[in-house]
Amino acid sequence: MSAKDLKSMIDMVTSSTLDSLFREEHLRDDLIFCLGSATFDNARIAELRQQIVQAIKSEVAGTVDEIIAEDHILERIDQLKKHIVASEAKYGKNRRAWRPIGVPASDSYAHIRPHLVDYQQRLQQIAVQLEADVKKKSAEVELGRREVERRVSEIK
Repeated sequence: MSAKDLKSMIDMVTSSTLDSLFREEHLRDDLIFCLGSATFDNARIAELRQQIVQAIKSEVAGTVDEIIAEDHILERIDQLKKHIVASEAKYGKNRRAWRPIGVPASDSYAHIRPHLVDYQQRLQQIAVQLEADVKKKSAEVELGRREVERRVSEIK
């Protein structure tokens, strides 16, 4: 995102906000209330409105420029883009992120659930391996018993 893109986006938001805040009919009512005079014609009200909107826009633009420069916003946006690209390359673009729902018990369980599932799978693998070892040892013990019985029968 360039500085020009950022400024145009801010200008668009500022314009729409100011247009909704300073409508001519509201401005006329405010002027009559404040000054106690209804001698303002439509052209004068439109001119005042335009001056107010322009002054606020220039003030907002100046403040935004200062914030962009002081806080290194454009560099941070570039770093964020690089991080997003690296994350998409590592995990895939369609990976869903975990978001809390607001219930602490459910949120904490949902947060640790993937780790619990991994742990459960590892335990199941260990259990399968141990069962295979037990069967192997049982077979060896059975062979040993048969060998002992055969040798005992040879001795008799």
